[in-house]
Amino acid sequence: MGHTGQAAQYRSAWVDEHGRLFIDTDLGFGVVHTLDMETAADAVEAAQWSPGESRFAALPQRFGYRLKPAAAR
Repeated sequence: MGHTGQAAQYRSAWVDEHGRLFIDTDLGFGVVHTLDMETAADAVEAAQWSPGESRFAALPQRFGYRLKPAAAR
């Protein structure tokens, strides 16, 4: 469930070079919050998620977002 309270469908998970976990869902892409890491670890251990590795700098292009949207204006 996302921060909006809506149920999200898992697509993929990614770990960057700093060890941060990101998840792609039908609602969008984002970092997994520290408070949600236990749930995320359970999903990995249960083989529900199989995180790939990616450089942080490659994620915006891969998932179609901007780190600083205002800079695009």
